Amino acid sequence: MQGVNGNASAGFVQVLISNGKPKSADEWANEIVDKLLHVADTVPQPLRDQAFAFKSQIFNLIRDNIDLALQQEREWLINKVQ
Repeated sequence: MQGVNGNASAGFVQVLISNGKPKSADEWANEIVDKLLHVADTVPQPLRDQAFAFKSQIFNLIRDNIDLALQQEREWLINKVQ
């Protein structure tokens, strides 16, 4: 279903589908990091640089763990079907 956007939520879980596909691990990680960390425009530059470096590390950690969870889920489903 190209071009169809949907949004359903249940409690704290939210499922977003865009162009007929679920969000990627990168998209999930970006959304989570943006909810966890915000760097104000008024923060002095050296602190902003540190904050963005930290934000990048958190993004990588979250993305890698989402990728691992998806991989484990796929393996579990394959084993369940066999």
